[in-house]
Amino acid sequence: QARNLHPHRLGTGGYAGKQAEWDKEDEAAAESNTPQVLADIPVQRARNWARARVKKNSDGTLSFPNPEDQAVYQKIVS
Repeated sequence: QARNLHPHRLGTGGYAGKQAEWDKEDEAAAESNTPQVLADIPVQRARNWARARVKKNSDGTLSFPNPEDQAVYQKIVS
């Protein structure tokens, strides 16, 4: 665990526990014609990686608490 440079923030449920919630968010975004969360990442697997590491702020914005995760996100987008 100490060697993991990019720990996720999903809790004990992991990716499987969040997939249903993420699917509902994507459906709601499609119905309301708003962009999906992290829509700038076209590959679903990479989008899930970023979703697992992003923090949702109280004002609705997203941020990466770990600067190394932010760097990986920038590489994925570009």
